[in-house]
Amino acid sequence: MAVSLGWLYNFLQNLLKESQKIILERKKKEETERLLKEKNREKTKKEKLRQIIRIKQFYSSKPNSAGGVDFNIIWQNKSDKTVKYATFEVVPYNAVGDIVECTIRNSSTFRGQVTGPIKKNKWNGYGTTWSNAWYNNTIKKIKITGVDIDYVDGTSETLYSSDIEYVKY
Repeated sequence: MAVSLGWLYNFLQNLLKESQKIILERKKKEETERLLKEKNREKTKKEKLRQIIRIKQFYSSKPNSAGGVDFNIIWQNKSDKTVKYATFEVVPYNAVGDIVECTIRNSSTFRGQVTGPIKKNKWNGYGTTWSNAWYNNTIKKIKITGVDIDYVDGTSETLYSSDIEYVKY
């Protein structure tokens, strides 16, 4: 009887090890599939966003004698729709990467609006500037934190700060 109990014990130990191995392999497979789905979702999101707008360039001017800083955004309508309005939300930063405020309006965020119509694949922003968006002589660079696009057909799109990286190319 002792021999058969030892055999049974070994059998159960091996069965437990095999079960744990199968469970671990299944978890690895599920994690791999989850990561692949997330990557595909990110790729799909990127492709969708790139069918809305392309931002080629954006930059701020040096402060003028009163501390006024201008900015410019060069962008392209990549949508099949005609843009009625495009509103860019922009925030300025100083040389060490801190957000700074306009000394007059006491706000860092500026919303610059473009009035269309801007048809598919047309570029906008060449030769245009938002003058004195901020008054602060420490501004060194800007970051686009959002874009709202209204189309002439009444629909709209909103791009958030995390979306901007996909449309800058």
